[in-house]
Amino acid sequence: MLNEVRVLGPCNIWLALFDATGTLIADPFLSYQGKMDQPSISDDGKTITCAIAIENVLVDLNRPCYRRYTPDDQQIDLAATLTRLGLSPSTVDTGFRFVPGMQEQIIFWGTSPSSSNNV
Repeated sequence: MLNEVRVLGPCNIWLALFDATGTLIADPFLSYQGKMDQPSISDDGKTITCAIAIENVLVDLNRPCYRRYTPDDQQIDLAATLTRLGLSPSTVDTGFRFVPGMQEQIIFWGTSPSSSNNV
């Protein structure tokens, strides 16, 4: 079982209850959902304890994102995304080719650059 533990792998904790006769009640309840952290094993000679820490899925908000809004970065996931949407993986999406030009773009709102009203 510990060979199956993957750090940051999904982990679900289900709550299953018994009725008064000791019979397991159908349809357990999903109590907690998170990601697995490093497992730990302690062996004192009489008992062995295996523990797996579970992190909340919101812990990903603390991790940096190394993705960029560039055409090359977009192509990393494009084929899988198009397949998931039912589109041909050979579809070309070139939306991010305009992003570098937008970063240097100067936009004047309401008046022209030669107007005396600009501050």
